[in-house]
Amino acid sequence: CLSVTFQSEDGRYFLSVTFQSGDGRYFLSITFQSGDGRYFLSITFQSGDGRYFLSITFQSGDGRYFLSITFQSGDGRYFLSITFQSGDGRYFLSVTFQSGDGRYCLSVTFQSGDGRYFLSVTFQSGDGRYFLSITFQSGDGRYFLSVTFQSGDGRYFLSVTFQSGDSRYFLSVTFQSGDGRYFLSVTFQSGDGRYFLSITLESGEGRYFLSITLESGEGRYFLSVTFQSGDGRYFLSVTFQSGDGRYFLSVTFQSGDGRYFLSITFQSGDGRYFLSVTFQSGDGRYFLSITFQSGDGRYFLSITLESGDGRYFLSITFQSGDGRYFLSITFQSGDGRYFLSITLESGDGRYFLSITFQSGDGRYFLSVTLESGDGRYSLSVTFQSGDGRYFLYITFQSGDGRYFLSITFQSGEGRYFLSVTFQSGEGRYFLSITLESGDGRYFLSVTFQSGDGRYFLSITLESGEGRYFLSITLESGDGRYFLSVTFQSGDGRYFLPITFQSGDGRYFLSITLESGDARYFLSITLESGEGRYFLSVTFQSWGQQIFPFYNISEWGR
Repeated sequence: CLSVTFQSEDGRYFLSVTFQSGDGRYFLSITFQSGDGRYFLSITFQSGDGRYFLSITFQSGDGRYFLSITFQSGDGRYFLSITFQSGDGRYFLSVTFQSGDGRYCLSVTFQSGDGRYFLSVTFQSGDGRYFLSITFQSGDGRYFLSVTFQSGDGRYFLSVTFQSGDSRYFLSVTFQSGDGRYFLSVTFQSGDGRYFLSITLESGEGRYFLSITLESGEGRYFLSVTFQSGDGRYFLSVTFQSGDGRYFLSVTFQSGDGRYFLSITFQSGDGRYFLSVTFQSGDGRYFLSITFQSGDGRYFLSITLESGDGRYFLSITFQSGDGRYFLSITFQSGDGRYFLSITLESGDGRYFLSITFQSGDGRYFLSVTLESGDGRYSLSVTFQSGDGRYFLYITFQSGDGRYFLSITFQSGEGRYFLSVTFQSGEGRYFLSITLESGDGRYFLSVTFQSGDGRYFLSITLESGEGRYFLSITLESGDGRYFLSVTFQSGDGRYFLPITFQSGDGRYFLSITLESGDARYFLSITLESGEGRYFLSVTFQSWGQQIFPFYNISEWGR
């Protein structure tokens, strides 16, 4: 390891040279920094484990010039990145090359500031799939050119797109070839006059399809070509209707025995926009539905996919309107009954997020819920696992000064139960800890409440067939102090309550002991208040009673 460091004050000159060699890892770092202009140069080289890495970085101050060259080699993956950025005009150049696992990727990106010129060239090769994308965009006039080519698995795809700004000229040329299916689509649209031309040709498996459509603006010209072929019951229908502000477009395709069905529907009128795309395929029961509706401020998007015997179900729903935003993503998979639901709702200041996961036979269930609104925050986390019935529930709510935390755990046949609850608000503090364990019926409860000057503490323990019971209670408020200690034990019926109360000048003490079959009983009672002092001691054994009674003092009598 070699390190050389030089630093000079006001101009802030800094030079660092580092060299490290060992275990096949070579590392070289050279760093130079100079003050006000903020010049920065970093050269890094690392070699080891077949991975070669070279990084050169240069940055210069106010104009924000940045140059980064990165090279990495190892595991058959070659990566080269060159980046240059210059300040006010925002010039950006990025060249990226990566090779590995048969996938070759080349990306060249250039962007220039105010006019927003953008050029992107991308090439990827691997797994027999060749992909080339060239994109150019220029600012105010919004010129856009996209050329895309993809080849793989016998499917050739070429797309050329051009769009020019204010008058909205659009040209799209698409060609796809593979599996004997040839598809060509040419689309042109021009702005104010709304001229639209679409030419579509598809050929494959003896199914030839040609559709030519032309529509021109205010005159509402429409041309539709329909082709239907017999025994297999192939049917294509294109329908367009305009009037009373209601525009309707329906495209329907149905093919016979396998029951393939495709429906595209668009309706516009009364401010309600509706788009529905539906695909269903026969025996395997594949179903795809995409729905969009806009009207009365309510935006609704639903995407549903269902696949047959395994019952795979995917539903994505989005609704916006009346300030209520709702997003639901649901996935369900068949025999194992795997279920995932993600729900987000926002409106009226109430934010709600629910994530639910359930998995089949063992009945594993996870639910995370968050709700925020009206100052009330609620978080709920729930987990349940099948046969043993393991259950975990965590809830947090905050609002109106009330804080609530509940943690609950339950485990199956032995019925182990743990609950921790905390609530704070309006001067009332409440803490409850509860533990219950199954057949032996062990029960522990700790409760604390504070508010309005009333302090309450309760500790309870109960144990099963022998019925052991311990209760400790303390309450303080309005000058009333109360303490109760209770113990009970099962068949022999041992019972001990201890009670103390103080308030309004009245002092009360009660100690009671009772023991089972022989019926031993001891009671000590003391009351003081308003000049009335009272002490009672009672003992009973084996059917004989002894009643010592001591009237110590009765003031006023």
